[in-house]
Amino acid sequence: MIVVDSSVVLSLLFDEPESPLARRIFMQAAADDGAVAPPLQIYEILNACSRALVSQRLEPAEFDLVLGAFEFLRVRTLESPTIAATRRIAALAAMHNLSAYDAAYLESAISLRCGLATFDRRLRAAAEAVGVPLASG
Repeated sequence: MIVVDSSVVLSLLFDEPESPLARRIFMQAAADDGAVAPPLQIYEILNACSRALVSQRLEPAEFDLVLGAFEFLRVRTLESPTIAATRRIAALAAMHNLSAYDAAYLESAISLRCGLATFDRRLRAAAEAVGVPLASG
């Protein structure tokens, strides 16, 4: 199992330069109990789609295709965090200068004792600092 953050998912959905690596990460995840993410991921995906619609990088007719592609990735949504987990998320965010969103991915990987896939430089550094293995695809 691997926690996959939205930077990896969005690189695939929008065919970013990192998409070949993201594909390898998802192939690795499929062979290793799948990809998981905190519940906030769908909102991050929707936010990126909304911004892409406004900037006309994404056509309205493509919106459903992008959501269908996201569904095809089969990223399993974790349960909402407990109060104890939210405290750990806040502590990780403060300790590593992360957004609460990024800290939620890191806390998920720590709690599940699994790897993390991200293209975010700061989140990668925080994961390395706390000993969370990073997926390399």
